[in-house]
Amino acid sequence: MQDQAFPSRRPRVPQLAALAVLAAALGAAPASAQLRLLRIQGTVPGGSAFVSAGVGDVDGDGIADLAIGAPSDRTNGGYAGRLELRSGRDGRVLRSWFGAPGASLGWSVAGPGDVDRDGVPDVAAGSVTANYQGRERAGTVTVFSGRTGAVLRLWGGTSSDDWLGSTLDLAGDLDLDGAPDLIAGAPQNGNPVGSYEAGYALLISPRQDRVLRRLAGSNSGDEFGNAVAGCGDVDMDGIDDVIVGAPLETFLGDRGGCVRVFSGRTGAVLHLFTGRRGSDHFGIGVSGAGDVNGDGYADLLTGGIDMIYANRSGEACLYSGRDGSLIRVIPGVANGSMFGRWVGPVGDFDGDGADDIWVGAPMEMPTGYVRIYSGRTGALLSEIAGNGGGFGAYGRSVGDLDGDGWAELAFGAPMEGGAGAVHVFSTRPVSTYGLGCSTRRQKPELELSVARVGGTCNVDLDARRPRQPVSLLLSPIPDLPLPLDAECALYIDPAQSFLVASTVTGQRGEVRIPIRVPLDPRLVGLELALQALLQDNARFELSNGGLLEIRG
Repeated sequence: MQDQAFPSRRPRVPQLAALAVLAAALGAAPASAQLRLLRIQGTVPGGSAFVSAGVGDVDGDGIADLAIGAPSDRTNGGYAGRLELRSGRDGRVLRSWFGAPGASLGWSVAGPGDVDRDGVPDVAAGSVTANYQGRERAGTVTVFSGRTGAVLRLWGGTSSDDWLGSTLDLAGDLDLDGAPDLIAGAPQNGNPVGSYEAGYALLISPRQDRVLRRLAGSNSGDEFGNAVAGCGDVDMDGIDDVIVGAPLETFLGDRGGCVRVFSGRTGAVLHLFTGRRGSDHFGIGVSGAGDVNGDGYADLLTGGIDMIYANRSGEACLYSGRDGSLIRVIPGVANGSMFGRWVGPVGDFDGDGADDIWVGAPMEMPTGYVRIYSGRTGALLSEIAGNGGGFGAYGRSVGDLDGDGWAELAFGAPMEGGAGAVHVFSTRPVSTYGLGCSTRRQKPELELSVARVGGTCNVDLDARRPRQPVSLLLSPIPDLPLPLDAECALYIDPAQSFLVASTVTGQRGEVRIPIRVPLDPRLVGLELALQALLQDNARFELSNGGLLEIRG
């Protein structure tokens, strides 16, 4: 005899004709293909919060946290700068530091791990115009304790106007002490009229508190060190290597720019890349790319833009780590967009076995953009549009903030809202994100198949409990998830949601809900948020979120 206390186990699923109406109302315009998890707004007008880095789990909640730099913050005096630790769960401020007047603390940031071995990750930041030991605007790099906020380490530029800390990145464990090391750039461009040197980069061991190596530029005015990055073990000698850009180094009779890859073990130059045309500012953006061609070697990524005339669209270049050959050139979309100013890896985004890349175009009208490209083919995989304000600047992988096993990407918008902002996006290339919430240890979890017009998308829910009532809700994608408490978030827009299906789980706590998508071409490209609401006696539970992307 059927238990009448529960609805039928056959889901009541409409034909979703309402989707066509919704698509028409939205213009069927695709939303950002990546879910935005956090938007962190700067706190002081003119402070320009836009630089970010993942630093690990500082507050002990199981989610990686963020360091945010606001180098123009004037709280402690003109251009003193501010550095903040922000929760990766909800963006709240965990701790703040303020620079000395004129220091520009937070111009660059990095997460060096647990430098002092107290069990809490620490944070590194550049103060690019700080004075150091009587040297004006020498620049400094400081490591602060994540636990207490105290200064743990401090390094300064070797001469006035070095601007040490203009760029900062993790370089891998170069000295094999079990902790990440840093690479810090000093382009020596603080006084181009009176003192304009070649530039340098320092390889620094935070744990050992020493400079491991100084990498020097070639010619005065090259701005060697304007861009630096760790790039993996390019020469396969067991030690990670680094990449440094000199965007004003003379090439083709003009300051076309050059990029060098250095051995982390010996400091020897492994590869030298030059701009493809004069005034490129080639090397204004540099990064490791992962293995884009599947040969087992770490490959390299560079960006070049025309910053003087703004009559070119910019480009990104992929190079082989094995032999230094040019793999591919990816051109920008619009002139003057600064496409290629910031570049980086995104892992195997499309699941084809090869690593992929992202390129920022912060000045592309009207909003600023970040585009994700296939490392294997160069095809455009995803496009993220900003809200203006220079979105797409200072991009960084910041660790796994939502606990789904995928590292997130953060991008700055230095001019957004007058105080700057940092936006954090999920990189998970599948259709679910976040975690469910329940008082039980095992959370409800849903997965869904590909949705195509005229087809069926199967939503598979594992509620972890048999005979549990389930309501499946659908809505436009909200601007941000809505935190309900420290452990729970709503991934749909409650004001615009509607019921797709009501059902009950089977004996194993699982249920499949088929969603039939109308054969309507207006639906192609539409993206909607999906989440299951479950009743557990007198309480309610939520599943993780789903992204229903309708394809042709």
